[in-house]
Amino acid sequence: IRIQNTVGSEGTVYLTIPKNGTGQVQIIAQGSLKIFDAVSSDKKSIATGEKIRVTGVASGNTLIVEKL
Repeated sequence: IRIQNTVGSEGTVYLTIPKNGTGQVQIIAQGSLKIFDAVSSDKKSIATGEKIRVTGVASGNTLIVEKL
């Protein structure tokens, strides 16, 4: 899977993204549901179940997301 292809995708927070920390999100990537580590673009907490959009890729396979 090409992680860069997830930018612009929408999904759901799977494990709460803590303030200044890493959580997990679920998104559809290349036709199947995938779970990725994620951080918040504004460094604020995003709770489990919240809708998100991928805005970029941090180091490795960690996504940068924003709350919708």
